[in-house]
Amino acid sequence: SETELKELIELEINGFVFSPTDVEELKKVIERVVYLINLENEEKSYLKEIIEDKTKKLITDEITGFYNMAKFKEDSQKFVGKCIVIFDINDFKRINNAFGFEFGDKVLKEVGETIKSFNLEEVYKLSGDVFVGIASQLEEEDLKHYLQVLSALTIDFNGFPVYLNFSLIAFKVREKDSINVFTRAFSYFKENRVRNSYQIVTKEMLEEVVKKSQKVAYILKVIRDSKIVPYFQPIIDNATQKVAKYEVLARIEDEGKVIAPYFFIDHAKDAGVIKDITKMIIDKSLKKIEGTDISLSINATDEDLLEDGFITFLVQKVEQYNLLNSQITIEILENMALTDDILYKIKLLKYLGFEISIDDFGTGYSNFEKFLEISPDYLKIDGSFIKKLESSRQASKIVNSMNIFAHAMGSKVIAEFIENEELFNRISAMGIEYSQGYYFAKPERDLIEL
Repeated sequence: SETELKELIELEINGFVFSPTDVEELKKVIERVVYLINLENEEKSYLKEIIEDKTKKLITDEITGFYNMAKFKEDSQKFVGKCIVIFDINDFKRINNAFGFEFGDKVLKEVGETIKSFNLEEVYKLSGDVFVGIASQLEEEDLKHYLQVLSALTIDFNGFPVYLNFSLIAFKVREKDSINVFTRAFSYFKENRVRNSYQIVTKEMLEEVVKKSQKVAYILKVIRDSKIVPYFQPIIDNATQKVAKYEVLARIEDEGKVIAPYFFIDHAKDAGVIKDITKMIIDKSLKKIEGTDISLSINATDEDLLEDGFITFLVQKVEQYNLLNSQITIEILENMALTDDILYKIKLLKYLGFEISIDDFGTGYSNFEKFLEISPDYLKIDGSFIKKLESSRQASKIVNSMNIFAHAMGSKVIAEFIENEELFNRISAMGIEYSQGYYFAKPERDLIEL
């Protein structure tokens, strides 16, 4: 039969003994088998082409035709000992928005072809507007040349030249884990790139990136393990020298150590978890005063205020712990950008009965008109002025002026960094209502009564 003969041929049997048979019939069978074999080969060839085409698309950038990130990762083990150059088109989003995506694609193609003309072994087009070139050797003069050529590049838009701006970074891969090295270098690049310039990243710079990423990972871990805890520092009523309220300060408690925000707040920002820390502090601090008449002052950032669910979360926690909105003061930094959205949120908080305090007053560029619009309940004079009261008459004049301004605005005043009796007496004599500092108490895990 055709099937049996085809199977024998596929087994590469090259000799047959035929019993007496109809020759014409045998000829037809053989022709049919040959046809089936050819058809099968054509199908295999077609499938192979489809697979190759699909594979190529998976590793190729659709716009430029260069290899993409997937191929870059696949090839990464070949990069040990090589030099990598990252080419970034500055403000590419602006180009897309101003001239349209079709023109943006044209820019990417022409930039890609220009980079391809350099003395590079391979060029990859990663996501967005980033190209990567691989070279065996690379000198600073090469980077200067690349930047000069790219900076001179203009792309025509309906007869008008569009000029581009680039940032370049170069580094040598010394480790087997090329992708990790690239990730570190790219992280450094994103934070430190300078427009229309090139940088050469050293081993020491990459090590700094590693340290930073480790600190970010640590912050994520302490949040996961709920090791962010509230500490409480009393704010004193100067007239009675009794506790009026407590400022809530975030601390990390880990392995017997207490870590202040100075050492972790920047890493928390890098990790994008400031809002998580604020919510954790709100929950834990309000739970601490559950069902009491104790008042707290809690710090909030612009990120917190701009989050859609922040005020709802705050109100729900106040209700959950059987408190009143008026027991909670929200502290915002003086240098916070008082945009329309933030002003709206602050006004909403005041409408709901929360109090507002301006922290570090005197250190930023005060927008007095917006302060009048907010009508804060408290102004907290920055400690840098308070500490100089004993030695500087100028500082005394400045603090007194701030106090007068606050009272004219209808706000009460808190003086920070009151570290001794002399400072306390000076600010009390000025008519400042509240004090906060180590003269009374340092921040503690528990609520201190005086």
